[in-house]
Amino acid sequence: MKVNRWDFENHKYDVVNINPDWVVTTKGELDWIVNCVNCGKMLLVENCYTSYQYQDGVGFGYLVCEDCANDEWELRKRYQNGNN
Repeated sequence: MKVNRWDFENHKYDVVNINPDWVVTTKGELDWIVNCVNCGKMLLVENCYTSYQYQDGVGFGYLVCEDCANDEWELRKRYQNGNN
């Protein structure tokens, strides 16, 4: 499966391939089990965060785990502040 990944440094989308066996989505019922689009960790939708970095074709964020959400947040802050 191909998804759009925002490159915080270059301010553009890259198309990346993710594991075709993963279940990834931008939404879902709270009791669904899905994979984090970044690391593949399996978790319930109710425990997911919306990704700043991985988005579908219209800009909805895929679901990520807490660790990946925190990593994205740090990247976002670093490049928004111009501290590469």
